[in-house]
Order: sequence, then C-alpha cells, then structure tokens
Amino acid sequence: MNRNNKVFLSFVLGAAMLFSACSRAVISYDSFSSRDDFARALYHPNIQTEKMLFTQYVQSGLTTHEQREFDEQPIQTMVREPGGHEFRATPRGLNICAPKASQNQHITFHLRILRGIAHTFHVISRSFFGFDGFGSLIESTQSCNLIDGAKGLPHENLTSIALCNNSGEVVIGSTKGVVLLSSGKFYYFAGRGLLSDNYVVNIFCRPSGTMLVKTKTGYSKIARVSLTLEEKEKYFSMQRERFRFGGIINSLRNGIRSPGDNDGLWTSLVVAADSFQYATTHDKQARMRARESIRALMFLERVTDTPGYFARTAFREDDIVAYNWKQKKGDWNYSETHPGWIWKGDTSVDELVGHLFAYTVYYDLVADKFEKRAIRNVVGRIADRMLTHNINIVDHRGKITTWGLGNPNNTSTDTRAFFGKGPISLGTLSAVKIMAHITERDDMRAMYRQLIEEYGMALGTLNAKISIPPFINHSDDQLMFLSYYNLIRLERDSHLKNLYLLGLDRYWQMERAERNPLWNFIYCALSGNMCDIETGLLTLREFPLDLIIWGMKNSHRSDITLQFFRDRRGSLQSNEVLPYSDRAVGRWNSNPYVLDSNGDSSVELDPVMWLLPYWLGKYYNLF
Repeated sequence: MNRNNKVFLSFVLGAAMLFSACSRAVISYDSFSSRDDFARALYHPNIQTEKMLFTQYVQSGLTTHEQREFDEQPIQTMVREPGGHEFRATPRGLNICAPKASQNQHITFHLRILRGIAHTFHVISRSFFGFDGFGSLIESTQSCNLIDGAKGLPHENLTSIALCNNSGEVVIGSTKGVVLLSSGKFYYFAGRGLLSDNYVVNIFCRPSGTMLVKTKTGYSKIARVSLTLEEKEKYFSMQRERFRFGGIINSLRNGIRSPGDNDGLWTSLVVAADSFQYATTHDKQARMRARESIRALMFLERVTDTPGYFARTAFREDDIVAYNWKQKKGDWNYSETHPGWIWKGDTSVDELVGHLFAYTVYYDLVADKFEKRAIRNVVGRIADRMLTHNINIVDHRGKITTWGLGNPNNTSTDTRAFFGKGPISLGTLSAVKIMAHITERDDMRAMYRQLIEEYGMALGTLNAKISIPPFINHSDDQLMFLSYYNLIRLERDSHLKNLYLLGLDRYWQMERAERNPLWNFIYCALSGNMCDIETGLLTLREFPLDLIIWGMKNSHRSDITLQFFRDRRGSLQSNEVLPYSDRAVGRWNSNPYVLDSNGDSSVELDPVMWLLPYWLGKYYNLF
C-alpha cells in the first residue's frame, strides 16, 4: 500500500473513531441569532416585480386528436439528455446516472473496502442519529445517484418520465401525481384541480413546456402561463367582481352566491385592499369599489334594527342563493326596518375586528368629510353599545354572542377568557383605540387608559399568541395581525408603542415560517425590521389562479415530515409549510400546515386574501 493510500485510510478510520465517540456523548448545539434579525431596515429593497415573470399552471382537457397522438407515444422509464446523463424512473425514486463512458472506470480493491466501511457507518448513523454524511460520501463515488424523498422528491414510486428538450426540464409520472424537475427544484402536481386521478400512466412534454398526462381514468393538459405580479393582480381584480353583491362579498357554491358566517369580514378586507390601492394609485375605480363596500358594511349595522349591533351577512329574501336559509343552521332573522331582508346574527369578535379595520383604513385614506361623518356615527353607535355592555358584543335579544366576550373582568372569572387573555387584550385594546380615533370621544380615550392601567391589557398583548400544538387556532392569527395594525399605527405614546411592537415581534417570529404575505408586510410596515419580503412575494407568486377548493392529498409525500400532534380538528400536519401551489386553496385564517383537504370543488373563494397583502405592500413601498 503506497503512502497516499495509507494517509487516506488513516483519515477514514480517524473520522470513524471520532463519530463513534460523538455518538456516545451528549451533543448540544448552540443557537445563534443574527443581528440582522434586529437591525432596522433603513431602506426597502428595490424589487422590480413588474419585470419579474413567473410561471402559473393551468389545467385543461385534451382534444380527441391530442389523445390519439398521445396514445402513440411510448411509455418511457429512462431518458438521456444530450450530455449523456440518464434519468431513470424507478419504484424507489429518480435515479440519475453519469454518462456511459464514465461508468466504466476501474475502482481499486482497497477503495471498494473503504466504500463498504462507509456504508456500514451510513446504516448506523442514519438509523440512530438521522445523520446522512456517510451516505453522501458513498454516493459521490458512484456512477448513479438515487434521488428520493429525503432529497426533495415529493413521491418515490415513479411510473414514467420525459424530457422537455428546450428547457432541460424533466417531467416525471408517479402513482400519486406529476413531478417537474426545473431549475434544480421539484414541483408537484396532483388533485382533481389538475388531474383526473393521481395514478399517472404516461407523460409527455411539448417544446413549449406544456405537460400532457395520461392517468388511469383520463387525460390532462397542464399548460404554463407567464405572469408578473401586476398581471396577476389585474386578473384577480377582474375575478373579484363575480363575488360582489351590492358591495357585500360572498363565496360561490357551484357558481351561485353562498352567503356565509364571515361575509362582513371578507367585505372589510376588500374595503381595505381597495383603500390601499386608491391611496397608492389614485385609481377612481378603486375608490368607487371601496365606497360601495363601506356602505354595505354600514348597512349590516342598520339591517339588524339594533343600533351598534351588526350582522354577519345579509341578503334579500328573493335573492337566489345556494341553499335554503330556513334550513341552514344559525341565528337567521327578518329585518323589521328593511322589509324583505334576511340577516344572520351571533356576531363574533372576528367580525368586529374586521369592520373596525375597514372603517379606520377607509376613514384615513379615502373618506371625504361627509363619509367621515357617516363612519363616525356608525362607529359611535358600536362604541355606545359596547360601553353599555362592558365591552362585550351583545345581540338584539340582549345576550352576549358565542364569541363576543370582551369584558376585562371576564379574564378573572371565566375559564375561556382567563386562558385567552392575550388575544382578548389585543382585540379589545385595538377596538377601543380605533373607536377613540374615529369618534374623538373622551369617554373612549378614558376607557382605553382604564384597560391599560387597571386591567393590565397592554402587558397582555405580549402573549397574544398561545402556542399549544393540538389547540392552535389559526383563525386567531388573522384577528391578531389586523388588531396589531391599527393599535400600533394609531398609538402616540412611544413607551406603549414599543411594548406593542415587542409583542408583535414575538408573534411574527412564531408565524414567520408560514411565509404569509399579509403577516410579513404588516410586520414590516409597523416595525421597520427585516420582514422576509421575498418569502411573502414567493407566496403571492405560488398562490394559484384557480380559487376553487379541490380535494388535495399530501400526507403520502416522501419529502415531508409529520408533526407529532394533529391539529385541533384531527388533521395531519407537516413540520414545514408546503408550497402554496401544492395545497388546497384557503384563506389566511386556515391552517397552512394541514396536508389533506376533502374539498369537492363546489366552493370557490374570492381573491381578497391575495389582493389585500399585495396592495398593502404596494402602499408601504415594500416592493
């Protein structure tokens, strides 16, 4: 054995001894926080989104001629790119092999022994410690490299493969959908929104990049559309009009208007989105839309016949809706002062936060003096009713609604309020702050100080997010960030503002991994800190154009790890948020870690969850 081989063998044996010693020790890892996380951003990155093209995927069926043409294509499980590398679809993953000429290299006997030793350590380290360094060492010396779930492949049981000749991309069929290898990343396509079923029999890629897919039960064509964010905004703005009914926003069920529990909240978010757009661009159409929807919100307060109490939703009795409201669960009522109108009660804190969020954004950015007076009157009536009933939301019968607790005394006597003091503190303080801002009333200013000085609610905002894995309610996240926005924006006391920002920073750090553009942009606008603008933009890019809620399964994927706990509804959750293009469509109050959805494609959502963060980010010049 020559000197070089001896040195190499000594190095490997030394590394093995070191690994063995470490495996018997208690290994601790120090975590370091970058100062960039706390540094103030003195400028906003100049992200020219109008010049950034990105790909959206749109599904359509194949014509009879295309089906016949596709059926003539052979099923391939191996393809070779022009440089000689082979891509092989196997039941264990994607095998990528070096060109044929390099596969015939002679390997000496002692190197084969060292590879065997490394393989032994790989089995031990992978089994007990999840350490894959020895496996990578082995693969770097082999002619073929198996890409599996641990290396990012969404599903390992592959059935077919094809090259996209013009782009160098590889499209792969599997028993659970389609995988695209593009720009070094894997993209996953599955579910009824894209495929007739997920078992791919054959796949073909046209020069344009369009993917033709044959499954066990049918054919699909997945085409690519290149858009800028500005073009996507125009598309969603056009689609939004299908969900507007006299200014009120409803989802659609089978294409028919479907009034729901939180229509007042969705309408409020539309008001805010249009207000930010008007303040940014001075677009008169945006102002007209915002005006129509703010009037619809004010009508939700009038239709209840109870000053200061507003409905969840409302519609005319002769309107065509997707269900028989008389058989629908909920607090349904006829309006006495507006004959022919039906409204739904049992209003929650979510609705209160949404209405006040919309009123104050519109009041500050859009309203003329006459509209300000009208908003001041409505908010004044809401304030009067809440003051009369100790900050609780009380319905037209004089009962506190199911989710209407706001009385600070409840945090000392009521179990639910006691453990929810953080969210109650933030929501209540924000509501009273907004009422004081719009009405300019001394009694509301006094109530705000009382909540802080006598009930300690400012301190309560430091722990607005309570994270107990099986019981996390992601609906609270939307409520909290909307509350933080105006509480911090309107606060003039620098000490209180600093306290609120401390709570916001804690909350956002807990939510950061979700890549939520609304959370990120609100945090950035209020704090001036580094706020992951790029990941927020990535989510806006990934968000699908099709907002129909299709059934989607991801729990089988090979590239995910599961959380130990299921969510509060018993659903499986991943440790990392999947790309938003891979998940079932949902609003920001849904759980982004849930893997599977039972959507039946009957419900279609309005696009305000995309439009609001887009225009808020534009207003604050974040991109």
